Amino acid sequence: MADPFSIATGVARLISLGIQVTESLAAFYTSYKTQDANVARTTAKLENLLKTFRNLDGILKNRTFEPDEQNLTRNIESSIQSCEELIRELQDECGKLNKASASDMKSAIKIAGRRAAYPFRQSTLQKLDEDIGEIRDNLSLALDVLHLENQKKAEDDIAEVKLLLALVNATQISSSVRDWLKAPNASINHNSACAKRHPDTGMWFINGPYFTTWLKQDGSFLWLNGPAGCGKSVLCATAIQHAFRQKHSGVNVGIAFFYFTFSDNSKQDESAMLRALLLQLSGQLSDGQAILELMRTSIQAATPPTTLLIEHLRNLIPRFHQVYILLDALDESPRYAQRDQVLNALQMMRKWSLPMLHLLVTSRDEPDIRDTLDPAHNQILIMKSAGIDKDISDFISSQLDVDPKLRKWKAHHAQIRNALIERAQGVFRWVGCQFESLKRCPRSESHLDRCLHSLPRSLDETYERMLCSIDESSVEDARRILTLLCFSFQPLTVPELIEGIAVDLDEPARLNCRRRLQDADDIRNICPGLIDINDHVDSEKMQMAPIVRLAHFSVQEYLESDRITKQKAANFALQSAPAHAEIAQIFLVYLLEPELSSGPLHETINTFPLALAAAAFWSDHYRNGGAVTSQLKSLISRLFSQQNSLRTWLWLYRIQNSSWVVATFDIDSPSTDLPIICASYFGLDEALYELLALMDSDSDRKILIDSPSAYPGLFPLAVASEEGHEKVVRVLLDAGADVSVGGNEAIYAASRYGHKNVVQILLNSGLDRAGVDRAMMGASEYGDGGVVKMLIDAGADVNARDEKVDTALQVASEYGHGEVVKILIHAGADVNVKGSRDTTALQVASNAGRDETVKILLDAGADVNAEGGRYGTALYAASSHPWLGTMKMLLDAGAHVNTLGGKFGTALHAASRFPDPVGVEILLAAGADTNMQGRLGTALHEASRFARAKTVEVLLNAGADVNAAGAGCGATALELALAGGERKVVGMVDVIQKLLDAGALDERGEVRAFLEIARQRRSGRYIERN
Repeated sequence: MADPFSIATGVARLISLGIQVTESLAAFYTSYKTQDANVARTTAKLENLLKTFRNLDGILKNRTFEPDEQNLTRNIESSIQSCEELIRELQDECGKLNKASASDMKSAIKIAGRRAAYPFRQSTLQKLDEDIGEIRDNLSLALDVLHLENQKKAEDDIAEVKLLLALVNATQISSSVRDWLKAPNASINHNSACAKRHPDTGMWFINGPYFTTWLKQDGSFLWLNGPAGCGKSVLCATAIQHAFRQKHSGVNVGIAFFYFTFSDNSKQDESAMLRALLLQLSGQLSDGQAILELMRTSIQAATPPTTLLIEHLRNLIPRFHQVYILLDALDESPRYAQRDQVLNALQMMRKWSLPMLHLLVTSRDEPDIRDTLDPAHNQILIMKSAGIDKDISDFISSQLDVDPKLRKWKAHHAQIRNALIERAQGVFRWVGCQFESLKRCPRSESHLDRCLHSLPRSLDETYERMLCSIDESSVEDARRILTLLCFSFQPLTVPELIEGIAVDLDEPARLNCRRRLQDADDIRNICPGLIDINDHVDSEKMQMAPIVRLAHFSVQEYLESDRITKQKAANFALQSAPAHAEIAQIFLVYLLEPELSSGPLHETINTFPLALAAAAFWSDHYRNGGAVTSQLKSLISRLFSQQNSLRTWLWLYRIQNSSWVVATFDIDSPSTDLPIICASYFGLDEALYELLALMDSDSDRKILIDSPSAYPGLFPLAVASEEGHEKVVRVLLDAGADVSVGGNEAIYAASRYGHKNVVQILLNSGLDRAGVDRAMMGASEYGDGGVVKMLIDAGADVNARDEKVDTALQVASEYGHGEVVKILIHAGADVNVKGSRDTTALQVASNAGRDETVKILLDAGADVNAEGGRYGTALYAASSHPWLGTMKMLLDAGAHVNTLGGKFGTALHAASRFPDPVGVEILLAAGADTNMQGRLGTALHEASRFARAKTVEVLLNAGADVNAAGAGCGATALELALAGGERKVVGMVDVIQKLLDAGALDERGEVRAFLEIARQRRSGRYIERN
């Protein structure tokens, strides 16, 4: 990055002199401006000139010029230097005035008359006016140039943001893959943060040593930490934009980012972060679609576990020369919940020690984050500096200038600006809150003085005042609004929030239409300054209404803190468990509204805006609600007993959730078993206990639990185990559930999804050896080393086979779970045993490109040249994608490069089917035979029929026989290209030309006709044949 520079020192001194001289002249004439109209006019012009000088001085001090702006600086310097002679003249005038004291001047006026006195002569004032006018013209030219450039810079910034978002949105990835990966959209957060930036926001950081070192140093890491509201997200957005510029100056640079969001449950865990990073980076590679498609295929389109996500991210990063990953607001991932996993993922990423990976994260300075990140002293930037104060000053100036409601104080902007800057203490959020107070302040100097003198000392005091100022009649609604916004699992729209407020929990609980607010303005008026309503429309989620969020993370942090309980706003204090229980009740009351179940589903969704959210999340709030109240029990009991309400809830849930369990339900003809299955699946332990208690006998209860007649194969214990509902599992076991029901489906499901506590509960319930062995397969697929060790300790056979005759080692190797592979090998797993499709663990790991696992298996004695099955050899498996790192590792371990046996022949045949010839070059360097025949022909045949022009050239240069007939097709490479190339005729032209240049014979005379088709295709005149 080239060093920025500033305006020449001489010009800066000239401006400083202009300010000094103009201040002196203005101060002198101000004392006499009331005595004469001409003096008053000159004084006003001096004051305006002084303002221009100061404005220009402030802009130039804060403006950093880039090396490509030298013409701009020359123009500005020229305009200012042209004023030098005039400024010197004003300096001389000032010197003359200073020669006489004020008392002497007054005496002269009395004796000679005011008109006769030198400073007040018409000629003197006229000369001053002329000089002032000329200086202002020149300075205004400089200001205009700067403003135009700043406007252009702002427009360029907007365009750059759009380019970045187009890049990371990965629109070239197919919708089917995107729907499967379900990566959260980080661009919404980035847009929001960029909207709060000003052209020079954060330049102190961008031009400083921390950021420049992070950009350039191999394997760099940087942690920005600071208190809530200090502008970390805005600074992160600035860093993202400047990191993006590296793509313009560097080759093969990748950039990805993620904003953790306290108000959006889908943006709080490590899976969300990894999915977003994977999608963004894959979208920047030419074969990104194929990479994700292969990943989806490897797990049969199921939701990818985090171990697989992080393994693929590890393999993806080295595909770039440099990768910049920026993660904002780690502290907004809930502590004691998802944050531990997020920090573990970051710790693992840092342990990769990849030189091309540059990682930047932001958060508050919290102990768990600091301990896990464990940064060196030069990897931490604490956000307390003069640079932040400047950013805040710019923010204040901008808001005062652009906000219509603050323009009423235009005459007092300087006073407001000084007061806010003095007390901001580096906290943007505090400043933003004070603007809200100023907008409501009555327009008198006295009211303004009181407002500025009584500014709160901290953000806590600010929030306390906001809460205490809420009208007493609106306190209940305000508390409901804050509860819903703090603890909802997804952002709420204005209509959804209005419906949530309208639910009356007083007995009899009901939807009270009289409590409905009218619109967003009502919500704003109830909670001024505490909430933000964003009009963004998310077309991907079909979100067509404005979203309501808390104005800042610090609002929720304050509401949940112990500090609020000791202040006047204590009645607004919120606690997680009671709040979740309250929301569960609100949602249940809403779902039980009779009218909600009385019409067609599409009408229900339109008429009852909260219905979808209530159906999707009430059970989640129930599970997070702690002790279950009698009112909540009663509501759940009503839901299960009212068939219409139950059916409506499940339909609303099903249209939002792809759960295979709920998809199994016959919702329109519900059986008596349905409530039991529902309670088990949704984790409703208290409801399940009540339902089981209604059974006439223990035998009836056991029959219902272990063999539900309406849903064969859908066992409550297995369903609860798969979802990790510990309390439900205990209820079912206490009721006599068979732990091995369904072929030990329960422990297999718990192990496959990493529910360690459930696995232990089931093991303690007397599971037999077959159940433990089956659980080992599930645990090996999920990749939880702790569960695998637990099962080994329980007597699992590490060489047992599943129904596909695969062992746990083969399963773990296919998914790339290196830790589990090590545990299994240490416990005696056979590294060379063959499983399904006659493949070894090394072959399946090589096929999936699991470099770490391949190394572990080779170090443990895996046979690198073992043959058989669909892959033939491990080298063929790796070459068929091709996984370049895996190929090199296998060749270094002694893999035979010319072994036949794969689907197409040798490893070279497999690699020749890809457009990038790097894999082919690796194999040729290892001695691959270019003319060895495979299933169809030689490697040249494979490359030719798939129109891989670069690969064809590499093979020809390596000595491939251009006229060899294929053993499996009897044709030459040219004939194969001509026969199969019409579908991609234009792309095949390069291949045919290369073959002809190498001496290929056109014995059938087909080339001329083919090239004519290509010419017509390019001109758009070619008509496809049937």
